[in-house]
This record gives sequence, structure tokens and C-alpha cells, in this order.
Amino acid sequence: PLATPTVPAAAQNATWQGGTGNWNDTTQWDTGIVPGSANDVFIDGGKTGTDSVANVNVSSAAGNLTVDAGDAVDINNGQTLSIHGATILNHGEIGITSAGGTTSLSVQDDTT
Repeated sequence: PLATPTVPAAAQNATWQGGTGNWNDTTQWDTGIVPGSANDVFIDGGKTGTDSVANVNVSSAAGNLTVDAGDAVDINNGQTLSIHGATILNHGEIGITSAGGTTSLSVQDDTT
């Protein structure tokens, strides 16, 4: 019998719901799960009137990352945010808060 070809799954978007909170809080994400390297992440998906801060309080990953104007991603002390996609689109702020621990934004692909 012939093998059935497999088609890679498309990346699922994960959108921060708005406001300030911790990255690992599932209620902050529209998917109800913490995003990973296969998820394109949007902080806060174009919502206006709400400044959002996603605190990366555990080492985490995303596919592509988009941060809207007035919004921020803050990578907390001792944590890493790994980007596995091709794009970081930053109209807000990406911060690294380090107090001596290894804290980093890690880019895994040819990211623009």
C-alpha cells in the first residue's frame, strides 16, 4: 500500500488577553494553554486602551513574536525566552530584567 503523505500542522496563534501577568498563567492566553515554539505569539493582539505586560517568569518559547505599541514582554531574572520563528515584530518593549542570573532572549532561526 502507498503511504499517506503527512502535512505539517500550521502554527497556532496564541494571543495575550491583555493587562499585566505571568507568561505561565493559562488564563492570560486565548488558547487556554501556555504557548510554545509552534505558536505565533501576539501581545495583546491589537487591543487598544490596555497596556499589557507579559512577564516571562519561567523559561519559555514562541514561534514568531509580535509586541504591540504600548505593550511589553519582560524576561524575568534567570529566565530565557526562545524565539523559533523568523520574525520578532516589536512596536512596544522587550525588556530583560537580570539581577545576576542568566537571563536571555534566544533567537533560534534567521529572525528579522
